[in-house]
Amino acid sequence: MSGGTKNSESPCPNCGNEHITVYFDRKPYEYVELYCDECGFSTSTVINYDKLEEVNEWRVEREDEPLTQLPKQTFGKESA
Repeated sequence: MSGGTKNSESPCPNCGNEHITVYFDRKPYEYVELYCDECGFSTSTVINYDKLEEVNEWRVEREDEPLTQLPKQTFGKESA
């Protein structure tokens, strides 16, 4: 099994409820959902791709060579 549920270690940022449900999975990538059954607050991992300029800003900060172009960005786009 690659995922599961647990109670959050932090209270709900909206209402302070101590019993937020956390769902997590790690296949095919790290994924987390939070849900508060008191007020309905929820959050989840979103697939997003940065532009070349943004990727290169991170690379320069890490002292990596900038890219001239990005590789294909197709993961997650099949459901969009």
